[in-house]
Amino acid sequence: MPNIFLAQSKPKLLDKTANLQTMKRYLEEAQVQRADIVLFPELFLTGYFTREHTLELAEDIEGESIRLIRSWHVQQVYIQSRAAENQVFVAMTNQIGIEETTEFFGESAAANSFGQLLFKADDQEGGYLISFDLRTISEARAYPLVG
Repeated sequence: MPNIFLAQSKPKLLDKTANLQTMKRYLEEAQVQRADIVLFPELFLTGYFTREHTLELAEDIEGESIRLIRSWHVQQVYIQSRAAENQVFVAMTNQIGIEETTEFFGESAAANSFGQLLFKADDQEGGYLISFDLRTISEARAYPLVG
């Protein structure tokens, strides 16, 4: 069973250094909890509303933040999360807090291959470890045949 760690947090807008520190803290926590996959909210590295700062925050594939993240050996995490997603398990993580005029409500969640909700977070910061039973994939795929 893969363990998926949902890192629900509020990034600091335009502060990649602080956000990388938060990511590292959650990756260390996920490692202690023996997570196989770690998910962060979209745009966590820079914050959501970068607007006129987008070009100054942008990095190419050899950028400082990318090199640092690679040093954490998490590229495999990206590949694993795409594989899990395509096998009909769903795990989603979201930001919390307010950034400019947008409120992010958290509610990170995970569902199994039957579409049953396994977990739903509230609007508080936290890291949550979710375990998926891979046998449910074949059970879900066989269900229409026997149901």
